[in-house]
Amino acid sequence: MPSVPHLRSGDQLAGRYRIRHLIGQGGMSRVYLAEDMRLVGKQWAVKQSLTEYENGLSFREEAEVLIGLDHPFLPKLVDYVPPTEEGVAYLIMDFIKGKTLQKLHEEEGPLGPERVGKYALQLCELFRYLHEHRPKPIIYRDLKPSNVMIDEQDNVRLIDFGIARNYRQGGTVDTIQLGTLGYAAPEQFTRTQTDPRTDLYSLGAVLYSLLSGGVLYPSRPAPGSFLASGQAEGWRSLIAKLLMERPEDRLQSAEELGRELNRLLAGLKPLGQRNGPRGESSTSDGARLVLVGSLYPGAGSTFVAVALARSLDRLGQASTLIEHAGNRPELFALLGGEQTQPYGYSSYIERPGPHRPEQTSAWMHGRSEWLPLPPDYGGRGRSEEWTEEDYYRLLYDKKGPVTIIDCSCDWGASSLLRLSRSADYLVIVGDPMAYKWSSHEAMETIAALESVPDNSGKIVWVANKCTPFRQMKEWLRAFPDPPLCRVPLLPEKLLLESAWEEKLVQDHKEAASVLQETLQPLLKRLASPAGVKPPGRRTAFLTRLL
Repeated sequence: MPSVPHLRSGDQLAGRYRIRHLIGQGGMSRVYLAEDMRLVGKQWAVKQSLTEYENGLSFREEAEVLIGLDHPFLPKLVDYVPPTEEGVAYLIMDFIKGKTLQKLHEEEGPLGPERVGKYALQLCELFRYLHEHRPKPIIYRDLKPSNVMIDEQDNVRLIDFGIARNYRQGGTVDTIQLGTLGYAAPEQFTRTQTDPRTDLYSLGAVLYSLLSGGVLYPSRPAPGSFLASGQAEGWRSLIAKLLMERPEDRLQSAEELGRELNRLLAGLKPLGQRNGPRGESSTSDGARLVLVGSLYPGAGSTFVAVALARSLDRLGQASTLIEHAGNRPELFALLGGEQTQPYGYSSYIERPGPHRPEQTSAWMHGRSEWLPLPPDYGGRGRSEEWTEEDYYRLLYDKKGPVTIIDCSCDWGASSLLRLSRSADYLVIVGDPMAYKWSSHEAMETIAALESVPDNSGKIVWVANKCTPFRQMKEWLRAFPDPPLCRVPLLPEKLLLESAWEEKLVQDHKEAASVLQETLQPLLKRLASPAGVKPPGRRTAFLTRLL
């Protein structure tokens, strides 16, 4: 570091921060531990640096980047001490108790695939936040084990934003090329612009190093014992996709990487080869993930989800229907409850324990597999107990080509917001009750859907409970996009008879033919080509309603 005076124990900054000792030093800065003279017992990390770096962001620019960020895997900037006469300034940040990944690796040796995978998933989540930051995405550009702290809760905390930069859309060249040999992407040393794929390359290099005993890529090949585990081939394949020389040949986003990591950690085969200019992945068997939810409570997401599953069954297509952990239990009763549940069945939400077998009987109805919540389950208050990773483990264990999750109106659940990014379709159901369209729940649902990246073509609107009424055209125009399907309001007689007979109304002969016809546009998208039948003649019942 250029000639900047060392701080000594007892030195004070801004009349508030008393220096205790040096805790870290890099090429452009030093970091000290300090105690707060106003808040007794509070400790801070004090980063000291010249106001202007020779390369990368100025110190003030680094402060401006950090002050605008708010993420649990980042340290929080709390104060900025202006430059002294020597041109030295200070950032006051959270003091993170823990060790860097580099230190952990030196002390403990290989950390193991599961632990490394956990940290990689957290870095994926953080990079997704940085790369989607507004008004400008942020490219970190300096990921390496020494810049990743592992705190006392065993979570990552990314430190040192000294060479981060704002991504310039349409730009072709970085002002300064920077990076750490062994971890930096090739474009960081050529006259090309870095972008989110640059950070993914560095993450791949970090994984390579941690899982190979400290070997830097591409200094020399990893030893033959590289990941001598049952998942070795999956990790090799994933890391190879990250370390491609050309950015366009790599995985294209933190979201895409997160999906593959989840599958790998669940003990599954990697996703199929990338098959498009944007680098989308798909499973080799063409499986579909569909989230069905209401625009507001009571619009009929469960009705539509069950209708989809049973209609696919009649096309010869297997499917799995999962009732999301944030719902109020409803599917169990609709299916007939204890009278019809198979012997040895246990709800997916009841995690394996000493008295619960890991494998339980599947609740099947034809080709439809049901995963309802227990009737006494707590619902919304417990929705966060099941994470995105839990659902990935559940989803990709299913053999059917279509998995449907009934989300009710719980779009705010973090697991659903993240699953929405991976879903093939988000089916949103609305009914003709006008006063609900301006409700708080409807506005929250719209906001959640707008936050899903690349949602164009993914969101499908379904008009439920369609029946002729004077304002019907106005109602249909209220949908953000024209509804793909118009599901009729079934006669109350059918609903009551099915309920008393403890049968699904969707399987009633008269209702089934109507639902099959009205859901045909969506069924075409979900069913395999061999299973789709051409639309038949509309029934008199359907014509009378619509």
